[in-house]
Amino acid sequence: MDLSTIELPDVTFTVEQVKAAEFASALDTQLATEADGAVLVPIGMVFFVLCRDSATIFERLGVRWDRALFGGVRLEYARQIRAGEQLVARSRFLSYRERSSAEGQLGILELETCYSASDGQLVLREVSTLIARGGLELS
Repeated sequence: MDLSTIELPDVTFTVEQVKAAEFASALDTQLATEADGAVLVPIGMVFFVLCRDSATIFERLGVRWDRALFGGVRLEYARQIRAGEQLVARSRFLSYRERSSAEGQLGILELETCYSASDGQLVLREVSTLIARGGLELS
């Protein structure tokens, strides 16, 4: 199945310092700062942007929320993320395969999301595995 023709919208967002502090507090840690005073965001925080935009991704695939599962994520950081900076998340499908299970057909998708700073510099590459129970029925 070729998913390369399905366009996913870019998501532009600002990494909020208050949200970074809340995330750090939940991890029972303090926010780190660089020598120039920039506040660094805890690893893993930006991942939740994809979760926020998952509705759009599954909607484009015709998958209902009650059929969608999260299978895992790989994160490759090019540099630390700083609170207050604006990032653009650009996603595309890497692969799709189907597998049979005791519960029925599973559609397994790999989605790549690259997060770039306003100057275009890559900050983070994320590869997520999304699972659609019942598979996909795209024509």
